[in-house]
Amino acid sequence: MILKIINKIYNFFMGACCFPRNSIMYRIDTFTNIPHQTNLTTNLITTNENIEEKFNDMPEVSGNIFVNYGIKRMKGYKCSLNIDELNVLRERFWQVKINLNERFKFLRQAVLYDSKKCEDYIIKNGFYTIDGCINHCSDNTKYNYIIPNYCINDPYFEKQLDDIEPNREKKKIIIYLRKNDDKEKLEIFDDISGKDLKEKYIDVKNLKNISSIRLFFGGNEIKDNDLLYQHKIMNKYCIQVVIIE
Repeated sequence: MILKIINKIYNFFMGACCFPRNSIMYRIDTFTNIPHQTNLTTNLITTNENIEEKFNDMPEVSGNIFVNYGIKRMKGYKCSLNIDELNVLRERFWQVKINLNERFKFLRQAVLYDSKKCEDYIIKNGFYTIDGCINHCSDNTKYNYIIPNYCINDPYFEKQLDDIEPNREKKKIIIYLRKNDDKEKLEIFDDISGKDLKEKYIDVKNLKNISSIRLFFGGNEIKDNDLLYQHKIMNKYCIQVVIIE
């Protein structure tokens, strides 16, 4: 009798503190690591399909405009977020997906690489693309791995450059030069030319041939005579480095 009473008291307190394993709130907390909140709606994150809806692609730019090449070639997209907000959204996507299926961690690593290394990496880890692009992959489990465009490429910016302003006050900014998963942080002025930026990069990386380096931002190449502010490059923006072998 005493054991039955103790058991009832235990079940009462456990029921008050925990969600049943088959409840919606239990699934939300388990899959997404979101602390329980009473104002969460039941359509937040419950199934794989609902998650795809939550992380939709950003709107594509009009016209037949593509960025990148190979397995990462996609239509350019528009983004109204600043770079910090965009990176928070990217990180949120990967956290949720890896909690659902930890094999997403391989795809998270893959999108940091250039297209050739990206393709080699996913093949090595047992993935294949559905339509030739990393945004939709599968593996021997037949799971659909869908990645939104903003987690694969940076936003597209119109190619028209701002005019050079002779009396413009230059600004000191931090930028990142990224080649595959290597990211180099530089503190520079925003009126630096493309050529001078390449020279800084080869000095840091101890490279020799400046002519083999190409710089890209927002799907557009930064030419030697371009100034960074003409490309609307601001603090904490990331520039893609491509080295032609």
